[in-house]
Amino acid sequence: MSDTSAADADWLHRRLQSATQLTELRDTESTLQVVVRHTRGLMDADMAYVSFTDFDSNETVIRKTDGVRTGEYASIRQPLGTGVLGRVAIGHASYWTSDYRADEKLHHMGPIDEIVEGEGVRALLGAPLSVAGRVIGALLIAFRSPREFSDTEVDRLESLAAQAAVAIDNAQRHEQLMALVESDVDHRGERSDTDIAELSRSLDLDRRLVEAVTSELPSSSLLAIGAQALGCDLWLTDLTGTRRLASSTDRTLPDRTDGTFVTVTAAGQQFGHLLTDRSLNEAEQAVLERVSLHVALWMMLTRAREAVELRDG
Repeated sequence: MSDTSAADADWLHRRLQSATQLTELRDTESTLQVVVRHTRGLMDADMAYVSFTDFDSNETVIRKTDGVRTGEYASIRQPLGTGVLGRVAIGHASYWTSDYRADEKLHHMGPIDEIVEGEGVRALLGAPLSVAGRVIGALLIAFRSPREFSDTEVDRLESLAAQAAVAIDNAQRHEQLMALVESDVDHRGERSDTDIAELSRSLDLDRRLVEAVTSELPSSSLLAIGAQALGCDLWLTDLTGTRRLASSTDRTLPDRTDGTFVTVTAAGQQFGHLLTDRSLNEAEQAVLERVSLHVALWMMLTRAREAVELRDG
């Protein structure tokens, strides 16, 4: 095995270890801390941080950091569309700069530039955090010297961001469930009971899907889990919708007009379509979106493994 292949294999191994640890966390603060610590280590960066985006206030706020030295940097509130953080946190695409100070393509803001200067940050790479099309923030790494970023590094951070977004969303929903359970029973109405039941089912589904992803089970296993939750069969097709890649059944691929389909997307990549054999209501479509997100994570990790195996060959 070449030095490069060995390094790639080691990175993937550590990446899977990180994904597995994240599945075990149930509170937001611990999840954020693990995300930034693992991201910094996996990307060999000087620092890493997560921000949460608030579209109502048109800004994204840094929530957790690793390797950041100044309190001013750790608490940046970045207007959306400005700097690297504000540009990435909108959710459209990843972005990197080899030298923040000299990058004229960025929308610079004087007070924030002073904070960046005080931290000594030069090079930055960021990827959006999104769950089922909903943007929740951004994951960034930074270096205190100018440098370029390779396509491999961009792909790697995007894969970490995709996994982090799922983990953060799961932790937030688990905390929401615990808050409902612990609320005063005398003041909890029928709607709260329904919310608790729905959240419990959703969290159990996410747990089973993530375990399937990190256990390297075949994609058909994820579809079987989703099919059980929805009470209907699922098919994964290519982007043309005509070639079956995996399914929860041996039945023939149905016509797309007979059911509901979603595009399997993560980190700006489209992997195919997920199709049902009947029309879904709004709540069921939300379940299908979550299954789709985990299928995308599975495909990203599978492609990474295949790339390592190809180089090894």
